[in-house]
Amino acid sequence: MSQRLRLSLRAAVAALPLGCTLAGASAAQDLISFAVVSGATITNTGPTTITGNIALSPGTSFTGNTEVTLSGPGNAIYLTDAVAGRIKNDLATLYNVLAARPTSAMGDLTGQALGNRTLVAGVYNYATSANLAGGETLTLDGGGDPDALFIINIGTTLTAGSASRIVLTNEAQGGNVFFRVGTSATINTTAALVGQILALDSITMNTSATVNCGAVLARNGAVTLDTNTIEVCTLAAAEFDPTPEEGAFSDNESAVAGALSDYVADGGELPTSFAILAATQSGDELAATLSQLSGEVATGVAPTVMQSMD
Repeated sequence: MSQRLRLSLRAAVAALPLGCTLAGASAAQDLISFAVVSGATITNTGPTTITGNIALSPGTSFTGNTEVTLSGPGNAIYLTDAVAGRIKNDLATLYNVLAARPTSAMGDLTGQALGNRTLVAGVYNYATSANLAGGETLTLDGGGDPDALFIINIGTTLTAGSASRIVLTNEAQGGNVFFRVGTSATINTTAALVGQILALDSITMNTSATVNCGAVLARNGAVTLDTNTIEVCTLAAAEFDPTPEEGAFSDNESAVAGALSDYVADGGELPTSFAILAATQSGDELAATLSQLSGEVATGVAPTVMQSMD
């Protein structure tokens, strides 16, 4: 598939990963805008700065919140309300989508260290725990593709040692990095990570640890903070071109891309599950998925099919 088509499809489906606009909800209340989500409790010690929203549901206890500074316009704390409940549901959907992704060729890293290695775009798997040792660096190489996706599925725990870090190179973006953790994640002192960390249980950030482009999302357990900085990130969307060069698209791909362009341009709202799918597939995978709708596109019922996917 051409780079142009791949970028067009991703731009049409999700201008920002996970940033679909939901009926009755503002864009500021989409999962991509949440820096911290917990299903149990949030505990903070010391001055913590968060750029993004915070959600807690169904738990109700947020201690140390007076020392948390919310940075950025419109950001808010949602405690056990309708918004928090919806965000928790979206988190569960994303978690399950990531868990279902097949591992890339040579992507099984079970028993290997995360540190002092470079990963290219793909889906990686640790059958049990994953460890980024203290002082070591994990480099994520986008290969010149700003849409490069990095998914690391971890069976049990994720541990980032003190002063460890994640570095992005060659146009890799933190918004396209996902760590799905089967139990709990611990980010130790002064570690500097990027990406969305989704843990089934708890996430602990020790003193002065940072997530400078990403989020800490604990599906069922607690989030523990201690003088941290967490900042969500926004990806630059590729411009959608509805008039590609002749012969660049197959008939099915052209039909799908055109229908998506028209649907979004007319104010159509994509279901949460559809936007999550777009955010967690490569361009080729997404094109193959969307091409399955080509029959519905031809009969003009694609919007109905899209809405039924929610």
